[in-house]
Amino acid sequence: MTYVALALLIGLIVAALVLARHVRRLRAVLVGFTEGDYRLRLPSSALLGTSVNVLGDRLVELRDSQRSFVADASHQLRNPLVALQLRLENLEPHVRPEGLGKMESALREATRMSLILNALMTMARGEGRADARQPVDVAAVLEDRMASWRPITAVAGVDLLIKPCTGLWATALPAAVDQILDVFIDNALRVSPAGSTIQLFAEATLHQVRLFCRDEGPGMNPADAARACERYWRGTQRRDTDGAGLGLAIAAGLARASDGWIALNPAPASGTDAVLVLRTAQSTVDDREV
Repeated sequence: MTYVALALLIGLIVAALVLARHVRRLRAVLVGFTEGDYRLRLPSSALLGTSVNVLGDRLVELRDSQRSFVADASHQLRNPLVALQLRLENLEPHVRPEGLGKMESALREATRMSLILNALMTMARGEGRADARQPVDVAAVLEDRMASWRPITAVAGVDLLIKPCTGLWATALPAAVDQILDVFIDNALRVSPAGSTIQLFAEATLHQVRLFCRDEGPGMNPADAARACERYWRGTQRRDTDGAGLGLAIAAGLARASDGWIALNPAPASGTDAVLVLRTAQSTVDDREV
């Protein structure tokens, strides 16, 4: 081998090593972006450094804009909601005894909406601080959501059932579990034929609590399930339904703010299992196997 060929070979090896180093750094930054860490940057001299850094700046702008909108909308809705609660409370002396139960249900829903606004504002301030999460009685939340949704599902001819699951406690932002289950149930009802059943139940491992909403609809293909939590995305199988494509995106955000996540899996027979995975109230270990 001549000295020229040897020098050329060494040059190619060095270039390959430098390129591999740049690719590793580029990959690390892009993986960080996909996981929500937009602070990572590349030196401007690196491979695609300037373009990647501009992308990171744009992602930060979009994230901050979304957080500002959520915070502003939640703040603006709070005062009318407080006024509604006061009006409902002032109605009590004028409500007949047989109507008190319905009025109390309306008050509970108004209170729950206040908690939801607080959860959205907490999420907007930074994806949920650890000190904002609280223990949640899973069975109590499931029973409460069943009681609220059963009159609605009954009109559609769909039965809403829960399986007993006492003694399960998870950690989440206040009212986050309620809101995520509302999204799950609403989506399940849209695809459930009359005469079918929607089931709510929960299971626990050492470090996780998993809440399920199982429908008997047509199910989702893997491509739709993978993209279902994207904002404004409504799927390829049913484009004739109402909705803006925001429910699951918001639910996913609340799950992340609660240090959990959601998944959409095929149900054992037919339909879809919408799953919310949270840490148990006692868990300190990150166990992320679904």
